[in-house]
Amino acid sequence: MSQLIVLVTGPSPACPCCPPAPPWWRTPGHCAARHAPPSSAPRRIGRGEKEVLRLGHTPAVTGEEVIVLPRQVGAVHPQLVTDVNQRYPHELTDALLAGDLDIGLCRAMTPPHGPARTTLGHQRLNIAVPADHPPSTRSSVALSELADQHFLGCGHPGHSGYTDLLISHCRAAGFEPRTDRTALRGTPPVTAVIGTDRCAFVTTPPGPAADGAVRIVALDPPLHAPLHALYSPQTTSPARDAFLTTATQ
Repeated sequence: MSQLIVLVTGPSPACPCCPPAPPWWRTPGHCAARHAPPSSAPRRIGRGEKEVLRLGHTPAVTGEEVIVLPRQVGAVHPQLVTDVNQRYPHELTDALLAGDLDIGLCRAMTPPHGPARTTLGHQRLNIAVPADHPPSTRSSVALSELADQHFLGCGHPGHSGYTDLLISHCRAAGFEPRTDRTALRGTPPVTAVIGTDRCAFVTTPPGPAADGAVRIVALDPPLHAPLHALYSPQTTSPARDAFLTTATQ
């Protein structure tokens, strides 16, 4: 079955970028119609093909954390195939608005006008330090005990919602943190501290990381960071809807 698209032609001050209509369309009140192919989703379903979910995530959400969600959703919707790729925050929102992604996973990002945001859950924050750094010998540490430490983050204060959230945790613990943006962009957050004397907030579980070069120390009392999903409510995606329904249950 084909879909009918009706094009109403004529001058449109609201859309100066549209090309002018051919002369034979310019009769006042004239309209033209053409047939367009049906959407790809019905064709895939009709052929028994799997539905593809295009899932993006910022570097603040690790690949290990991302993979848990498609597996959880796949248990309920086995016909779903997930295409995962990492994007920087501005790339994530641009791709959503352009229709190149169905879902964008992030932490504490305030979306620009257009995308909607829902919370999938909260994950515990821990502290990553180099293996030879003093806190590495501890099984847990209070955030207030790190007031004299220098923190590495993935964004600049005032320009990164996630960085601002982490700074707010420090302020609530009674100190103003010294922060720098990591020179390692797009790599797993635990790697930021390798070869430095700095520490970083991570959601990686406590224990050794990065082949022993990093130690993850638990925060006590615990702190958490939200996991958000951005999506465009102006688009239709059965795969996206299945993901959001299952991942937020």
